[in-house]
Amino acid sequence: MPKETVFVCALCGQARRVFRRQKLLYDWPVCSVCRGRFAGRRRLAFVIDSLLCLAVVAAAIVIVVNADPTAKGAPGVELILAAIFGSLVFFLFKDGFGGYSPGKKVMGVRVVDCKTLEPIGLIASLGRNAIPVFFPVTTPVIGIQLEEGYRLGDGLGRSKVIWLRYAEHPVFTGPPVGAGALADQGEFAPWRVELPRAQKSTNPYRPPQQ
Repeated sequence: MPKETVFVCALCGQARRVFRRQKLLYDWPVCSVCRGRFAGRRRLAFVIDSLLCLAVVAAAIVIVVNADPTAKGAPGVELILAAIFGSLVFFLFKDGFGGYSPGKKVMGVRVVDCKTLEPIGLIASLGRNAIPVFFPVTTPVIGIQLEEGYRLGDGLGRSKVIWLRYAEHPVFTGPPVGAGALADQGEFAPWRVELPRAQKSTNPYRPPQQ
């Protein structure tokens, strides 16, 4: 039977029981509930951005299909190709406008520089989105990686995604602490509790004092 361990989620501060290896978010011990909610927001942001691109391409197809081919200047296949090309360009640079894509803006997440925590620009967006655009086969892998924070492309873009609700939280702003670390839960965190200095006693059942 797997051994049960208890840890404090660094994000929500709740004590959680785990029976397997403790998982991390940006190298912080975070519970599966918080990890799942954060990853879910990122996945939905991706879906929103993808649907916007598909809507543009679909609109171009509808225009071409319904156009009168005999009319002068009637839109043709070129319009569809332009819509596809524009969607690809949008997907490459979508995170470079203040760290937001339309989907990320709606879902309350933002892409920032992993060191300065400033919103990334167009060049960094190009770096982090080049892999999923030109190698779409990596999309399922990226979807799984979101549970841990960083994904394919964040190395090239030197970026990370933060949850705006916890934008100032050490999980997203602080250095990694690694597995087994306990989140600082305020003034009552273990390292903030000050105990009185031990007093000398003649009680024979008390351990000797240094």
